[in-house]
Amino acid sequence: MTTGKNILLVSFDDCIAFQNYRDAFGVRLQTPNLDRIMARAAVFNAAYCQVPLCGPSRASFMTGRMPHEIGLLSN
Repeated sequence: MTTGKNILLVSFDDCIAFQNYRDAFGVRLQTPNLDRIMARAAVFNAAYCQVPLCGPSRASFMTGRMPHEIGLLSN
């Protein structure tokens, strides 16, 4: 019997690749759990949104459809 791979999607709103800003405030961010997950995972360091508004972009991401297709164009 073979088992499939587990998939865990961690999505941050307004986080903008936190690993690039770990030392931005003079104290290094301590993220041991995320570091451990990232060491064993596929990490995407750039992302693009469908609309520059939170609500329509999130709805599009969750449904797989463009904001104009689901009729959600504003927050």
